[in-house]
Amino acid sequence: MITGGYTLDLICDCEKCKVSTDSHEIKTGEFTGENYAECARIAKSNGWKLSRDRLYCSAPGHSKFERDD
Repeated sequence: MITGGYTLDLICDCEKCKVSTDSHEIKTGEFTGENYAECARIAKSNGWKLSRDRLYCSAPGHSKFERDD
């Protein structure tokens, strides 16, 4: 039997999560599917925001992700 799949592990890149303190819990998410597009669709339907370049994300209810430019 051949099996396949894709897992998307997300860690919020908002400013508060990057400099997390005890009062702010870092948000993470794990989404599984057949490919990146399916995982991204599921993550977005759960409120996650993903950057077009697939490098940054922010959790539901968190501010926009901070780029390291």
